[in-house]
Amino acid sequence: MKFADWHVGMGQKQNPFLQIPINAKYHTGDLGIDSGYGVESWERDFGTQMEMLAWVNDQLGYNIFAEAVRWEQENRSRSSTVTRRSPTTESSSTASENETDS
Repeated sequence: MKFADWHVGMGQKQNPFLQIPINAKYHTGDLGIDSGYGVESWERDFGTQMEMLAWVNDQLGYNIFAEAVRWEQENRSRSSTVTRRSPTTESSSTASENETDS
């Protein structure tokens, strides 16, 4: 679901409101989106993940997308308070330091 800007990297907590409840056969089985069948084949045959979430939203009778936004605001804001240096920042500062030394 990268195209919808709802994708997070590995090791990060997934938004619980954007998890599609599907049978194991369609998750990791022969026809599984996370098996050898793959995302492209699965979406071609069963519909996109966003279409499936829209269907779940209709079945539940409340707006899972609004809940997902609320969850993101509450949970991602906590992790964004941690300051991290990117590898490019570190390598560029090291390179400029080396240039001034010569």
